[in-house]
Amino acid sequence: MFELFITGFRIQFPEIPPRIRSAVANLAFSFVRADKSSTDPLKTVKWRVETDDPARFAHSLPLRLPGRIEPLANGYRLLTADNIRSDVLENGTEVRQIVPRPEPATPDRFLWSPISSHLRMFMATEFPAFGGLLVHGSSLADGGVGRLFIGPSGAGKSTVCDLGDGRRVFCDEISILSRRNGVWMVHPSPFFSDKSRADRQGEALPLGSIQVLEKSKEIRLEPLSFAEAAEAFLACVMHFREEPVHAARLLDLFADLYAEIPLFRMHFRKDPDFWRLFEDPPAASRP
Repeated sequence: MFELFITGFRIQFPEIPPRIRSAVANLAFSFVRADKSSTDPLKTVKWRVETDDPARFAHSLPLRLPGRIEPLANGYRLLTADNIRSDVLENGTEVRQIVPRPEPATPDRFLWSPISSHLRMFMATEFPAFGGLLVHGSSLADGGVGRLFIGPSGAGKSTVCDLGDGRRVFCDEISILSRRNGVWMVHPSPFFSDKSRADRQGEALPLGSIQVLEKSKEIRLEPLSFAEAAEAFLACVMHFREEPVHAARLLDLFADLYAEIPLFRMHFRKDPDFWRLFEDPPAASRP
């Protein structure tokens, strides 16, 4: 069976049109496999993809909204601005997605996009229960650790990847964090922006630090207080449910993260010299 394996989530596609399957395989090929080291995934999901007349997919949400969740009697519905919907059923183990019927000349990226956008919404909703987060930020390997760089659009997340100086890029758009066996890890992610970057194969690494990016004429790291870090970090965490129980779970995960991982404001300019800051970083703030 055609599968994606993303940070412990085994996404099985028992039904998927061949043209869309080919696009997913081409653009997320690092994840098209069963993880041979894991016989017990965190969650196995059967994701069925059906197609319909493209004319039925008129915009139904303001384009500024990344998506929303609507409750169903036995689950919930993912809905994005292009009117593509996915019904999540059976405690998150069954998904039925309806996408536009592809034309022969439709580029792969347009076929992968609705799968990718709904997968990230699904994982952002389900992953926190397993100690994981999807974060709007870029992540790179730096020696034996991973470093996460976050900030609003235009802060410099793609620039950091461009200045990686040969470092492996985990992701340049939506990074994946998880807490495994008491250690926060950063993982390769299929939710990328620049498809020309090197393949995202490779093992997860312990998370070494988190940087809130701020463009500047100087290069320095500034430790953040709990309140400062919470405001900046939680603004970059992908989430679509507003119920108190979900908000409380995200806050608990952040509190664990802050207690264990240094969080800095990184003042930087377009120069790879900022990597030297991690050779002797300042002491991190603690509550």
